[in-house]
Amino acid sequence: MCSSDLSEPKAITSTKNPLLQRFRAAGTGDEEGAMLAEGAKLVAEGLDAGLEPLAALVSPRLRDEKLIERLQACPEFATCSDEILAKASSLETHQGVAVVFARPAWAPSDLLGRDLSPMVVAAAGVRDPGNLGALIRTSEAAGASGFVALAGSADPFREKAVRGAMGSSFRLPTAAGIQPMQWIEFCRRRSEEHTSELQSPCNLVCRLLLEKK
Repeated sequence: MCSSDLSEPKAITSTKNPLLQRFRAAGTGDEEGAMLAEGAKLVAEGLDAGLEPLAALVSPRLRDEKLIERLQACPEFATCSDEILAKASSLETHQGVAVVFARPAWAPSDLLGRDLSPMVVAAAGVRDPGNLGALIRTSEAAGASGFVALAGSADPFREKAVRGAMGSSFRLPTAAGIQPMQWIEFCRRRSEEHTSELQSPCNLVCRLLLEKK
């Protein structure tokens, strides 16, 4: 959670500041348990979804005072010039704000939701993170209860995938790196457990998506 310390924020004046490396590592997926969100809309969606902000970096380009106020209470909040933020950003033209969030921790059972007929979308071999993010966004819009990026697919929490999901990966329970046979066995077992517990059939629908070559 955010700290209540609202003291004067740190000002970053050097491109060699180690905090910038943290933002780059979060964007590429190299910081374990973290992910990067950029832009006022995406950052606000992350906060609204209840994600834990670990670090925030803002430049004069961000004019959203309410968002700045929300971010100032984060454990590591810093300001910098537009030029310095460009060094930490993965965007061609940044929007004045970047936030490192803790990745949401979903249990396998969260993917099924509470519906007797949950629909989980599984992506197999989708290596392009932008395409994977778009699939997550489409899955949420279609009413899926969860999303799985099977082993061999892109990391759904890398910056390009997060950007492509446009906030959906903050809300839709998402798992990654699961082997196909493990996922099939999990689906079979959970269907049997639901049927036994509720004394009625439980239809688990798993939509498998493959990336075209």
